[in-house]
Amino acid sequence: MTFDRGFLWGAATAAYQVEGGNIASDWWEFEHTLDAPISEPAGDSVDHYHRFEEDIKLLADLGLNAYRFGIEWSRIEPEIGEISYAAIDHYRKVLEACHRYGVTPMVTLMHHSIPRWLAHKGGFLLDDAPGYFADYSHLIATELSDQLRYVMTINQPNLDANLGYRYGKTYAGWLALQRMSGDEAAERVHPNYFAAHSESVAAVRASAPHVQIGVGLSIESWVFDGSEEELQKQKVVKEWEDDYYKCTIGDDYVGVQTYSRKWATPLVAGQIPIGSKGYGYPEGSRLTSMGYEFYPPSIGETVRRIYELTSTPIIVTENGIGTDDDNERIEYIDGALASLESCVDDGIDVRGYFHWSLMDNFEWNAGYKMRFGLIDVDRRTFKRTPKPSAIHYGKLATRQPSIDKN
Repeated sequence: MTFDRGFLWGAATAAYQVEGGNIASDWWEFEHTLDAPISEPAGDSVDHYHRFEEDIKLLADLGLNAYRFGIEWSRIEPEIGEISYAAIDHYRKVLEACHRYGVTPMVTLMHHSIPRWLAHKGGFLLDDAPGYFADYSHLIATELSDQLRYVMTINQPNLDANLGYRYGKTYAGWLALQRMSGDEAAERVHPNYFAAHSESVAAVRASAPHVQIGVGLSIESWVFDGSEEELQKQKVVKEWEDDYYKCTIGDDYVGVQTYSRKWATPLVAGQIPIGSKGYGYPEGSRLTSMGYEFYPPSIGETVRRIYELTSTPIIVTENGIGTDDDNERIEYIDGALASLESCVDDGIDVRGYFHWSLMDNFEWNAGYKMRFGLIDVDRRTFKRTPKPSAIHYGKLATRQPSIDKN
């Protein structure tokens, strides 16, 4: 392949999904609330909180040079205004381990979960939420400035606003639906997510101006049954994606997070609850265990669209497949990287690829039955075992040129 020396070859995790024991998070309370739409609790997860050094070494040994992981806001500020410097020191140690093994860290400041106290106040329905998030961002940037290299402010704010508040798939969103419609809740949180990102960028740059900072957006490759102009008219795409591109103005990169494509015509198989009608896949489509269409080229298609709209450098901050068949994961990786290579060859400024995920972990409302990981984890013994897909991906990464492209 033709990716150059500076390309980030990584894998990603989210703090709540891998750390375990995060009792100050709103997701922990969500899991233990009667009638909440959660299949099982996270519990110990894969105990990454205590085993991070082993996991980072495994990533480096595979041949990868970057790791995207989360700092859990609820550990840093378990109650409003109460700062845990022990938690800050923990994440300093995680960052130091990355540097020790030659791994470039990318830190996510918020990945779906928020502190319980903020959820009880209304989450991002609260107009003060962006300010709280900016204060937390400033604290992290100030305390860990010397260790930070890349920062993602918010993971998939467009997904949180819509699936979370419109459909109640997050705790704060589920609570909001007890007192207002999903449409009203989603409309109210959009501007607060925009503001939270903007204020977080300013806060981080004030204390850590060397850091590359951006936002990670959940993007689909869309298939429409009409003209190209229809793409711009579709309400669902505007709400879920297009309105959030404004977040990227002035950022150092856009984090593109894609798993599949969606068909905008109402079809029989694999329908999903988006917008005012069902969007799904043609009958007979090959689907993954998450119910997505198996379509590796989706990442290249979305990268092209986002770069055309924003002209901002792109990092693929999530891309992968939920499957129990690791051969299928290898097939997906090869197809996804081929589509991404085509983008690079055409001059699109793509600076990194983070596979989701480093290891099998807790998949939010779906629990542990969805397997996205390059590494298998025994949840009783916590033994880590790299899958053939991990070895395959690592070999692809280490075969890249040792000099910059002309």
